[in-house]
Amino acid sequence: MLKNPVYIGEVVYREVSYPGRQQPIVSRDIWEQVHGLIAEHGRSRSTLPRGQTPFPLKSLVRCGHCGVVMKPSHSRKRGGIQYRYYLCLNVARTSHDQCVLPSVPAIELERLVLDRVRKILQAPEVVARAIRQVCKADPEISEGEVIELLTRLEPVWEELFPLEQNRLLQLLVETLVVTANGVDLQLRVAGLGALVDELANH
Repeated sequence: MLKNPVYIGEVVYREVSYPGRQQPIVSRDIWEQVHGLIAEHGRSRSTLPRGQTPFPLKSLVRCGHCGVVMKPSHSRKRGGIQYRYYLCLNVARTSHDQCVLPSVPAIELERLVLDRVRKILQAPEVVARAIRQVCKADPEISEGEVIELLTRLEPVWEELFPLEQNRLLQLLVETLVVTANGVDLQLRVAGLGALVDELANH
């Protein structure tokens, strides 16, 4: 997990500089060539093709009334504005009459889930479990480093592509059930160590 890291650059968080802890997977020359191409042909994350509409909660959301997965969907309003939502599969297969919660707005649900995850990761018992997992796998990492990495989720989140966001949530989310009364979210405790690794790489 973070054993023998190669220090590359630095990360600045809340005006404090931390050394980078990322294993290089390509040479510096290739890195610079790729980023030169990105700069030249830069593609905004907000202009993804229609088939790549961002849904970071894909395959994670379940309808609390029907017990089935809520699949990503979207429509376009007048003026070309896209409206994203998670649709109950019973509704998709039959009609809106089959479920009391046919769909939920994607933006509101994603914000709620991220906020819940962030608060859960701040809970002392969750932090303690993360420290035990990470330090057992890598005795050289300190408790303070684990705590600092857990605080990176929110600032790192907006820099990630939707597929990367989905991968992080797949590591963390055990259940995500939506009802008309709210959201039941349970974390996958075994994924805390993997989450710390992912945040360290970013």
